[in-house]
Amino acid sequence: CIYYNFFTNTTVGDKDEMFVPSVDLTGTGNPIMTFDYAYQQRLTSSNDGLDIYASKDCGVTWTNIYSNSGFAMATNPNANPNTFVPADVDWQNVTVNFPTGFNVSGVIVKFVTTNDHGNNLFLDNINLSATGPNAISKYPFINFSVQDVKETDQKFEKNFFSLLYLFNVFGSLSFQLPNNA
Repeated sequence: CIYYNFFTNTTVGDKDEMFVPSVDLTGTGNPIMTFDYAYQQRLTSSNDGLDIYASKDCGVTWTNIYSNSGFAMATNPNANPNTFVPADVDWQNVTVNFPTGFNVSGVIVKFVTTNDHGNNLFLDNINLSATGPNAISKYPFINFSVQDVKETDQKFEKNFFSLLYLFNVFGSLSFQLPNNA
């Protein structure tokens, strides 16, 4: 699990991006991405945001495939002036259908957060699957280390990751970002 720290970032409008590895989806049906997230507003007016973009031309152009912000993004409906740490009931699973035409080689996905000095956003269990005659049933697109968020200080902020594991299609560890805390 990782989180973006909207709570201590005082720069309203600040955008941060997290890129995930390029994926070869040649010959598959339209991809589907699933992920879990948890978010609670700091104030009822907090409008922190999460957008997800996909590119099929190595990042030359981007298509917005998911957008959510403010109260609509809140998985816990009560505003909280204190630092948010999600309970099990605060997590929501999201399924994102890629548009037609993303069954190509070199698909890149990026998560973009927009800060409104609200509360923390947590992400976990990001996976990709597809349908069709040559479909992949589940691609471990990116899977963050699974740790209890109540006991860790995992976060991404200004392109900073404290610990990140990336796994390839075979489930083997392909990249690890060491602890920079």
